[in-house]
Amino acid sequence: MKNTKKAYGVDQYKDIILVDTLGTASVKDSLFKNSTRYKDMMIVPIEDVDAKFTMDAGTILKNDNKIPVFEAKVAKKVILHDQDKDLIMAENQVVSVDGVNGPFITVGSMTEIKTEGNWPTAYDN
Repeated sequence: MKNTKKAYGVDQYKDIILVDTLGTASVKDSLFKNSTRYKDMMIVPIEDVDAKFTMDAGTILKNDNKIPVFEAKVAKKVILHDQDKDLIMAENQVVSVDGVNGPFITVGSMTEIKTEGNWPTAYDN
């Protein structure tokens, strides 16, 4: 909210910031209730694969503002563990509009402000 104060024929702007909190709730309690499944969310859900998603969170500075960011990723070779090694190597080198570029399947970013994944929108269906 901006208030204008007239003084000596010059407008001065004064910023007023109101902060109000109605209450708080634990994310763990809100999303998971009495379940402990949050302890397993980093495990890649593929049979015979013992791997975890790499997860990170932090902040980046953008226009003098600290913006919270996150990233979760898993190597394609983990997902494609039962495929031919040459096919996995070719998949890791993909640079395409229709494919998942690079050696990881990623959502979020620790260097940019984004919550999208690196897969094409056609995969979202």
